[in-house]
Amino acid sequence: MRGKSKRKNLVGIVILILNISSIIQVQPTLQKLPYAYFYLYAKIPSDSYGVDYFNLIKQQLRFIGIDLKITIQDPFVWQNELMTFRNFDLTIIEINQTDFDPYLPNYYSENGTNNVFGYHTSLDWNEELQTGRNEWYIQNASKINPPNSTANINLNMEWQQYLMDDILPGLPLFFSDNETFSMLAFNLREVRTFIGNRDTCPLDTSLSIGLAIRKAIAYVINRNEINNIVHGDEYFLIDNPICPAYEDWINPEIIQYCHYIDAAKYFMTRAGFDACTQFYTGDIDTKNHRTVSAGNLSFVISFGGFCISLVFCLVLVKRRREKL
Repeated sequence: MRGKSKRKNLVGIVILILNISSIIQVQPTLQKLPYAYFYLYAKIPSDSYGVDYFNLIKQQLRFIGIDLKITIQDPFVWQNELMTFRNFDLTIIEINQTDFDPYLPNYYSENGTNNVFGYHTSLDWNEELQTGRNEWYIQNASKINPPNSTANINLNMEWQQYLMDDILPGLPLFFSDNETFSMLAFNLREVRTFIGNRDTCPLDTSLSIGLAIRKAIAYVINRNEINNIVHGDEYFLIDNPICPAYEDWINPEIIQYCHYIDAAKYFMTRAGFDACTQFYTGDIDTKNHRTVSAGNLSFVISFGGFCISLVFCLVLVKRRREKL
């Protein structure tokens, strides 16, 4: 009997040692990411949710080799930055419904007072129209009567698709009411070396380098993750460039920039940055803090096994002492 007891004790000790060894050896699952091909510069006011947004976006952009430099500014300084100095690549703005005009010309027209994107007709100049196509949509809509006619609604939906697919001035983010929504604004001006670059993509002549980079950014950003962490999933995601209050005008078939890393890498590659084969020399944990990574899960399982083994050994020892 004592021999069997000793064997049981030995088995328990061996299991205990194996589990302790597995705990020591387990490391979080790591994945190498692309090195930084270039930097982009984000500016945001200190009183904005955008500060939290950009801290998360910075991590997400690393998956396609973009390093984001974030400057937090006094709100007044930030306003001057947008409208006067314009020395930024990315920012986040709130778009408000001030009057009935679902084309929002104050934001999207070349001469709009809130045209922080820097849209200019030279960006999408059309010889036949003798203006930029985006500008043509906006100006032509003002000639349609009545303004809320089916013809104008259909034209607006066509414009929304064109704006978000062929220009992409920004990525619509969230709304909490029908009057206002937030948007990640891109600086389209040619002086922005990467995000405003109008040269043709080396691997896709139908795209400019700037547009391909903007699409890559739009696809890599995980809006669901941002909404969960910053807002507790209380905000609503939006894909259209107009206020949700224009319910009848919302294009249900508009292009959607869902979180799709493979698409983001595809467009970075089109722009000449091989995001699939170049890597960091270091490693980082690819899992965010809302989920249990594979390594952490292994740790939990191993630690559970350790606890079970420990209890098993203590029971064996107790029984042995009782028999003695």
